[in-house]
Amino acid sequence: MISNNKTNRTAGKKMDRIMELLSKLRFYGMLETYRNDCITTSSDGMTNDEFLKWLLESEYDYRRNVSIERLIKSANFRYKAYMEK
Repeated sequence: MISNNKTNRTAGKKMDRIMELLSKLRFYGMLETYRNDCITTSSDGMTNDEFLKWLLESEYDYRRNVSIERLIKSANFRYKAYMEK
């Protein structure tokens, strides 16, 4: 039991350090994915390459979405258009 608690604390410190580094490096997409999905979901079925690819894709998507939002905002459209259902 004691070793289990120690293992949990060590894993928690590693996760905190990973999140701190992602934030300092401004990898906000990876940070959000890691915080939301990696901690709550087990990634046991993924290889290291698949896991890294998954994080990098989330960072790419995050940056692309931020860029699109910034471009739309800077376009100063007169009217906002919405897609009808």
